[in-house]
Amino acid sequence: MMTNMIKISVIIPAYNYGHKIEAAVASVRSQNIDGVEIVIVNDGSTDNTDLVVKPLFGDDLVYINNPRNLGVNKTMNIGFKASKGDYVCVLAADDVFPESSLSSRYDLAVKGDYDAVHAGETVIQNDYQYYVQPLDTSSIMNILEFLEKGSDRVGINNATFMYNRRIFRDIGYRDETDTYFPHNDYEFALRTLLYCKVGIVDLPVYVYEMHSNSHSDIHARNYLAEARNAALKNKYTELFKAKLKTS
Repeated sequence: MMTNMIKISVIIPAYNYGHKIEAAVASVRSQNIDGVEIVIVNDGSTDNTDLVVKPLFGDDLVYINNPRNLGVNKTMNIGFKASKGDYVCVLAADDVFPESSLSSRYDLAVKGDYDAVHAGETVIQNDYQYYVQPLDTSSIMNILEFLEKGSDRVGINNATFMYNRRIFRDIGYRDETDTYFPHNDYEFALRTLLYCKVGIVDLPVYVYEMHSNSHSDIHARNYLAEARNAALKNKYTELFKAKLKTS
């Protein structure tokens, strides 16, 4: 695929999800938009990920195999830096995109010349599913209220963001330290909202299936992770308050 034909790069970080990644790739390839590049970064998986991915190779797929496990944030940044699309988004290897996920975000991003857009997601938990609506992030007061109170049905859905690649020049990449781990994706979303022009798509563009052995849940449910999340919210609460005073 010629570089100037790539509209969107989808980064799929993969660690021991060989049994799921084929469905993730299929959901990208079934999208109703052309010019899509898939960048899979295998972060030192010890399962059959390598064997599952090889039959999926094609002109639209870039495959990077980390020599050892580097962690999700370094892996994500490797994918961002290797991608060629004008816009970039992320898909976890154990999740999928619904129909029109890419086109709905891309069309709005281009039309509004947004630095990024974020959207809603469908959450599947056992036999129950529900829609998490995107927070109206055009209002700083809404963001501040969300940081203080949170919500189960309205959110800043990190996985739904699609970024114009110029933001990597303007605000940098995902933090690779343990300062916010495992909430580095949330930090990057908040940084984007603080410094960039962000649009909103009130549609489910991502399907997140909750399961007991997901990497995010394994790392998020402990005292240190909760303390880091609280510190992250406090930091951005102060930054958004300062922005509100000058707006």
